[in-house]
Amino acid sequence: GNCPIAPDRSRRAPRRVPLPVPLPGDLSAQHGHGTAVASMIIGANSLTPGVAPGAELFSVRIANDLGQSDSFLLAQGIVAAVDSGAQLINISMASPGDSALVRNAIEYARAAGSLIIAAAGNNGLDRVSYPAANAGVIAVGAVDALGNHLDFSNSGQQLAISAPGFGVNAAWTGDQSASVNGTSFSSPIVAGAIAALMSQPGSSKLTARQATDLLFEYLNDGGESGTDAAFGAGMPDIGRVMNRNTRGIYDAAVASQRIVPASSTNPYGQVEILIQNRGTETLINTAVNISSPSGNFTSNITSLLPNRVTTLRVPIPVETATSLRYESRVALSGGLNDAKSSNDRRVETYAPASGN
Repeated sequence: GNCPIAPDRSRRAPRRVPLPVPLPGDLSAQHGHGTAVASMIIGANSLTPGVAPGAELFSVRIANDLGQSDSFLLAQGIVAAVDSGAQLINISMASPGDSALVRNAIEYARAAGSLIIAAAGNNGLDRVSYPAANAGVIAVGAVDALGNHLDFSNSGQQLAISAPGFGVNAAWTGDQSASVNGTSFSSPIVAGAIAALMSQPGSSKLTARQATDLLFEYLNDGGESGTDAAFGAGMPDIGRVMNRNTRGIYDAAVASQRIVPASSTNPYGQVEILIQNRGTETLINTAVNISSPSGNFTSNITSLLPNRVTTLRVPIPVETATSLRYESRVALSGGLNDAKSSNDRRVETYAPASGN
């Protein structure tokens, strides 16, 4: 539902780039999707904070209030954004069809040094929608607040990264706020994270590509270790990027817990747990405890370098028709304090696969 928010009249409004899709005569009838997307980046209200409130935003209207657009308008919008000086272009729309017009516009943006970030789509399919699936575009999927892949979020080899896309607070038209869902809102979170890194004070400003590379260097892993079709390379963590040169940060995280399908050596499957060092110091003798229906398992990670991931697997010992609850915990040794204890534990309940 929507609720009122206090508007920030001191903020500079997004710059509008003229296009053939006009605003409605009655602005109160305007759909709030674009406003919500913009607030993911530059929101300044405490209820709907943006990732990069200091960024300058261009508003390029390429769809009507029914969400209707076409390849020509999208391509025209990309070119208009580039010509207006946009270094980052967020596209929170998706289509099942590819377009030569859009591909040419993407290449035009690439040649100009502009970076395009786009929503992967909300169809729950094993393929990424366009233009996110096009070469040169950063495709963004959706996860929940716990970093779990959302079933509606499209997956595929083109998926680059994931970000929150469920129950996210956003600004809406008419000085309202709303709780929104979808990769449309995951994409601007990633665009905003890149913009935030580009706008950091200092003598040497990062380009869009440099900021993107830095963001991707410190992603929080999820799903399978490394890049996979459901999560891409992981989830952004600006705090980790900002603190990358700060010594003395110890942070062991249970990054993921998932079922690995049955194999000849493990006929009932396994539970796979990813442990990631999200701090800046090497972790020594890190204890991992896994609680399962068949008992407790303990493991010791002798050494884990900063930003590295290690994988543990626990076999599922018997076939079962009931749900399985697994809880994984990680603990530092030597009396060290974990910088973020909220990621030390993960609990998942798995329903048995059909046919077992």
